[in-house]
Amino acid sequence: MNLAGKKILILDDDPDYRQRLSEDLMGLGCSVLTANSPTDALESLKCLPDLLIIDVHFSQSSAFQFLISAEQLALKPPVIFLAKTLNSPDILQALRFGAKEYFEKYTLNIQQLEFAIEKILATA
Repeated sequence: MNLAGKKILILDDDPDYRQRLSEDLMGLGCSVLTANSPTDALESLKCLPDLLIIDVHFSQSSAFQFLISAEQLALKPPVIFLAKTLNSPDILQALRFGAKEYFEKYTLNIQQLEFAIEKILATA
């Protein structure tokens, strides 16, 4: 699958990580939107991204609370969660919220992410 033109929204409050991930995804041909706050993220959902990549500990509020708000707006694209560590309670909660994938943030490489995105979008 070609990822050219696929819209990916990254929700992460770490500006360096957000920038690096954006550049990696743009290198794959994706159109990338970023948000560093829940308010920005909800606004960016209006652009109808094909996929969300969310840090499970996004901003001062929970990534899960953001998804509840998005669902209330009837906007819920597939989600990949990222976390600093693979904490079992977070993984379980992410799966309950419909996560398609869950990766350890700082060990994830772009090939893993590309494969996951292709797999998710092929079945969406």
